[in-house]
Amino acid sequence: MEDTNDEIRSFICMEINDPAIVSKAKEIQALFKDDAIGKIKFVELENMHITLKFLGNISMDIAKKIYAILGTVSTIPQDGFDIDVKKIGQFNKSVLWCGIDDPHGIIAATQAQIEEELLKQLKIPREKRPFEGHMTLARVKFLKDKKQFVDKVAQFKDTYLGKQHVSAVLLKKSQLTPKGPIYTILQF
Repeated sequence: MEDTNDEIRSFICMEINDPAIVSKAKEIQALFKDDAIGKIKFVELENMHITLKFLGNISMDIAKKIYAILGTVSTIPQDGFDIDVKKIGQFNKSVLWCGIDDPHGIIAATQAQIEEELLKQLKIPREKRPFEGHMTLARVKFLKDKKQFVDKVAQFKDTYLGKQHVSAVLLKKSQLTPKGPIYTILQF
């Protein structure tokens, strides 16, 4: 049993695990593996998700309280909801991402409710940046050819990856390793 004072790196998310989406994500990642573009760190396919809140290092006691708060989220329909994962884009030439089409605004409402409850109950500050729901495909370490990267992203801007059924918000532990992060769903 872990000591409750140990800190863990953690975040709140919705998983993206539909096989068609994961397969298409793998195809897109392969298109950006060209060394002429630069050094790009690809998200492991089993780690695809939409981050609702990055928490950083928190104690196990706080993690348990956050888990309880997540159990009170009232924005997700009982039988879940569907989103479309589509459009390829980039943030500041540093993140390659896929957009999320959530026509009923459930993800944004869920993220807002979580932010509100974390602030109210645990004094965890809100994100400073506005929420932009997306699935990260890769993080750019450096670019040899910024124009080539931007042009390649533009080529695939209208790509449709598929439909994902979402039924839960998850609290995950992120253990960093030299081979990439290992994510574990936390349940208490």
